[in-house]
This record gives sequence, structure tokens and C-alpha cells, in this order.
Amino acid sequence: MTPQPAGALRVLAVDDEEGIRMLMAAILEPVGHTVIAAGSGEEALEHLAAGRFDLVISDIGLGAGMSGWDLAQQVQARSPGTRFLLATGWGASIDPQELEAKGVDGLLTKPYNVEEFRHTVARITGQP
Repeated sequence: MTPQPAGALRVLAVDDEEGIRMLMAAILEPVGHTVIAAGSGEEALEHLAAGRFDLVISDIGLGAGMSGWDLAQQVQARSPGTRFLLATGWGASIDPQELEAKGVDGLLTKPYNVEEFRHTVARITGQP
């Protein structure tokens, strides 16, 4: 396995829409981050069990099964050092205190643009 460049993140992108997962990878991989995609919360937990991630980015609605909220709590319990970013169309209606209580480090409201996405990832992970 090739080591990651300094400042590069291992990111788990979770969304039930394949196009959104592909978009997240297309935004983050050109700046040196490694992106692994998962189509459900359950699949995301399998990836988390198999390796370490610096950041999980998830929608709230993930189809049948666990929600993004459920996933955030599982990530917090299983991998407390992993940052968690919600990227959702419901962002405007979410109370910031609810985010903190559920182990979410940041919120990005869809639709977002490339710069906004990269800036939010950098901010919550402490990247320059």
C-alpha cells in the first residue's frame, strides 16, 4: 500500500445515491484525499471495521436501514477520533445542538459547490 501524502485524508463517503458518492470522490481525490464509497450505513460500518478513516461524510437519508444520524452515533462509539460531516438537503432545519449531541462535527447543506465542500472538509479536519 502506498503511503498517503502529508495532509491527505482517508474519507468514507456514504450516500444511497451513487451519483452523489461519485461526486464526493471527484471533488476530494484531485486534491490528494483517498475516498471509499458506501451506499448504506451498514456498508459504511463494514468499511469502518476493516480500516481507519479520518472523516466520514454522510447524508441523513440512506434508504432502508440505518440513517445518517444512526451512523454518526456508531462512528462516535466505534472510532471516536473520526470526524463526521453531514451533507444533506435538510441542513437548514437542523439545530446545531442536535449535531453536537449526536457526534456530528459539521454540516453541509445540499446543493453545495466544489469550493464550499472542500472548505468544509478542511475546516472540520483541521486541514490548511
